[in-house]
Amino acid sequence: MNRESTLLKNTIIYALGNISSKMVGFVLLPLYTTYLTVSDFGIWDIITTTVLFLMPIIIFQLNDGIYRHILEENDHVKIQIVISTAMFVVIRNILLFTLGYLLIFLFIDFKYEWIVIFQVCIMSIYEIFLQIVRGLKNSQTYAFVGIINSIAILVFSLLFLKIFHLGLNGLFISTILAMVISIIYMQYKINIIQYININFYNKKLKIELIKYSIPLIPNVISWWVMNLSDRYFIGFYLGTEANGLYAIANKLPTIMFLANTIFYLAWQESAIMNFNNKDRDRYYSKMFNGYLKFLISFSIVLLSFSEIAFMLLIDNKYHHALQFVPLLYLGTIFSAFSSFYGTGYQSAKDTRGAFTTSVYAAVINGVLNLLLLPIIGLQGASISTMLAFLIMWLLRIKQTKKYFNISIDFKSLFILLSMFVIVLCLFNSKHIFATYLSIIIALITFLVSNKMILVNVVSKVKRR
Repeated sequence: MNRESTLLKNTIIYALGNISSKMVGFVLLPLYTTYLTVSDFGIWDIITTTVLFLMPIIIFQLNDGIYRHILEENDHVKIQIVISTAMFVVIRNILLFTLGYLLIFLFIDFKYEWIVIFQVCIMSIYEIFLQIVRGLKNSQTYAFVGIINSIAILVFSLLFLKIFHLGLNGLFISTILAMVISIIYMQYKINIIQYININFYNKKLKIELIKYSIPLIPNVISWWVMNLSDRYFIGFYLGTEANGLYAIANKLPTIMFLANTIFYLAWQESAIMNFNNKDRDRYYSKMFNGYLKFLISFSIVLLSFSEIAFMLLIDNKYHHALQFVPLLYLGTIFSAFSSFYGTGYQSAKDTRGAFTTSVYAAVINGVLNLLLLPIIGLQGASISTMLAFLIMWLLRIKQTKKYFNISIDFKSLFILLSMFVIVLCLFNSKHIFATYLSIIIALITFLVSNKMILVNVVSKVKRR
């Protein structure tokens, strides 16, 4: 199997696990918007975003370090040394965080303090186990974990929200229980505990893992850093209801974020394994340009269907959020491009560039939020996010030239962005005829842009 076929196969496998989680999210949207107030949804969103922000900091992003160091390793003992060393640091950090957190909340009254600590601890172990599964090249188990987690969230959310009427607490408990079940499943399938032994702790390797992983923290949480700063600025200037609207506005762009996550998981492995090949630049360029066409054309399709999706899935009290969606699509595109280029840092085991570009983008996002939110309101948050990710991508194009040189298909980029603008104009007209026309244009654009990918997928299905 050639590398393009392997990349496609891994992308499909990762899609099975990740799509299920987002599908459940959309299936549950009517439940959430019915049983939670706009303010409750804003609180849920900011706490979840905060947890996702804290988790990589607490574990030093060692899940990426584990993955990178065992991906190319076949020796069982060496794998044990990597996992044992990393787990020692992770468990120590979780204990220190828990102690510090509990001391702080002796003096602060916070309604959801126990929910946060349970989410952080369970999610940390969950993410570490996931990357161990990936590093051991057990992608099918990885995908099935996503399906199990999704089913568990669906069942528990229906139980705690609709039947027991636990409200926001029920939503938090559902996610925690789903992760616990997923951890148990991974242990059952892979027996991860067999790789953990304090006697294999290696201090020199610990320093190497930390030096590799810590600079990746801003890179990994860049999307969440942007959204977290948005949430705090929005909450300060506009209140929790505005946060609830912005959270809903982000639901459709999250589909694109999912597409990026799926491809990134497969591409990360392929980029690392092919980094030292002589035709690396040609291969990277081919993959990036194909990804560029897919992602922008996919965003055009999503944009054309956005109003229909809001009408079908989301309560009328949130409909005002629709106007913020288009710029969030563009922000997600630039975030995805940044992630693609970010694999260069990991492939070369030189992650400092990932740190600096992410910090620059976060600072730009914060400054723009500070300037724009008081003047133009909630739309300022979507503008700041889009521009910050665009600048991050441009910085990474320049920085990563020392690792590889990607030849960008600027002609396709210009044509597709022009099509995005055309569909956006039809979207803003709010006329039923314009909506149907935008859908037709979007679908044609997607099919023409991705015909080679679609032909390859169909041919593989037929061979099976």
